[in-house]
Amino acid sequence: MAKTSKKTKTKKTKKTNVVNKDNELLNNKDYKNAEKLFKKALYKESYEIYLSLLEIYPKNKKIYKRLIETLTENYTYKENKKEFKKLFNEYVTNYKILATKREVTILENKLLEYDKVKAKGKSKFLLIAFLGIFGVHKFIEKNYFMGFLYLFSFGLFGIGIIVDLINDYKTYENEFSLNILRYIICALILLLAFTRRSLDNYIYIVLAALILTPLVYSKILKFLPHFIKIIGVLVLLYFGFKEQPILITLPNKLIGTWTTENENTNIKELNIKDNKTTISFTDRKDTTGTNQYDATNNILRVFVDNDTYYVFTIDKEYKEICRSNESKVCMISFTKSK
Repeated sequence: MAKTSKKTKTKKTKKTNVVNKDNELLNNKDYKNAEKLFKKALYKESYEIYLSLLEIYPKNKKIYKRLIETLTENYTYKENKKEFKKLFNEYVTNYKILATKREVTILENKLLEYDKVKAKGKSKFLLIAFLGIFGVHKFIEKNYFMGFLYLFSFGLFGIGIIVDLINDYKTYENEFSLNILRYIICALILLLAFTRRSLDNYIYIVLAALILTPLVYSKILKFLPHFIKIIGVLVLLYFGFKEQPILITLPNKLIGTWTTENENTNIKELNIKDNKTTISFTDRKDTTGTNQYDATNNILRVFVDNDTYYVFTIDKEYKEICRSNESKVCMISFTKSK
């Protein structure tokens, strides 16, 4: 009986020590910080802290579990390297020794899911983004019905492509694919920036694109919460796309100096360039505005600011320009100087 009681006391003592160690770990400042970083998906930073904690708590299954998870999430691309495999196997072995059968089963199931994702190969994100409208990714998957449906409906009118992009990202989510996605979005925003007629608008759009780049978003602005960065980008894009775009470049026949013989107007001449027009007055300084050319209705609008603009109608043969109102009523006619 004495021997049995001693064994029972020893088991209880061991359990108490484990519980105390766990409580001590949970209250550790570094551990708390590592947990915050882990939840924010900053796996590399959290991995370094967990590794340092392993020296203080050499046989703690919580730390080993986190080390396995950080390696799996952050170093996926290193799976073929010996160093990665050695570390990963070491952590898994130590965790299995310390964990219960149920915990080991949960871990093994997670690793199986991870292997399934890995087996799918590289992300099809770029393939879907650029050729999804033709259903190419569906044909590769041998889903011929959906392939033809995408082909004849332009990717289910774009909705199917968006859904496929989201699903692809979820099944193969890693830092590389996220960065590719951000670069694509930035490139599209910058392309749209060239449709703006104002330098201010252009600057707003470029700033929004720069914030979304992985370097700025994840490194320089890492101290800001995600929602603040997204709101900032949306505000910049709002001001960037607020004004009207350039519809089309001006025909060569319009570019040049146009004068009027009308003595009852204070407008002396128009100096039209591809993107800007300078209006010369007899009684005040010249005014320069940005062009918006409506090729369908042959109308040139010269914007001085958001609220002030001049309307000029152009005849079909480009021999005459009329200062007019929105109803196309000609008030002053101009002819091109030779």
